[in-house]
Amino acid sequence: MNDTGTEQPKSGIGIPIEQIVATARKGEPDRAQFHFDRIKQALREKPLDQVAEALGQEFANLEEQRDEDPATGLKTRISGIKILDQQIALATRMGHSLSVIMLDLDGFKQVNDTQGHEAGNQVIKMWADFLNHETSREAVACRYGGDEFFVIMPGSTIDEATGLAKRISTELQPKMLESGFKVTASIGLSTLTGDETPDELLARADRGVLDAKENGKDRIVVSKT
Repeated sequence: MNDTGTEQPKSGIGIPIEQIVATARKGEPDRAQFHFDRIKQALREKPLDQVAEALGQEFANLEEQRDEDPATGLKTRISGIKILDQQIALATRMGHSLSVIMLDLDGFKQVNDTQGHEAGNQVIKMWADFLNHETSREAVACRYGGDEFFVIMPGSTIDEATGLAKRISTELQPKMLESGFKVTASIGLSTLTGDETPDELLARADRGVLDAKENGKDRIVVSKT
């Protein structure tokens, strides 16, 4: 049990999740070795598939607790959705604008397939760095997953969101070519129009992405429905 008297959640191999997180964050070699020994013991006592399933679930739970995506430094999807929920409530209460940009990279799979995963990681990092540094102080850039990103823009109209989307296309894509990557982005935009949830607002932006993909890619589509 922890200090509050409640039982700590356990991993599938009997290791408290909080203990694993603390060890990873503090870099304590003795405790890390302790966990490693416990894993080795579990491997001897349990079928490998059971241990693999337990560890997979454990890491999935830890990933959900992250605020930032470790590969890019952007907010994670789950963290971004929480922020979007807060911003929707604020925009509704104050009568402010709120827009969302969704991006899906074109040509990313080809880079991975032909130039390798290291090149793919470099592409993801270049896009993430641009979104992180070039968006306004109020905007929040998030990694939705894989090669998809979204940007939350509190107080921004659809025209202002479109302006940022155009900057992304005109300023970053030439840099990608200079680095040897033929990667563009299909971009969808949505703006808060009523009593919408984060999932609904993101789904509208995603429909814009799909429309952009279906109509030739490398374009911006405002999704109104």
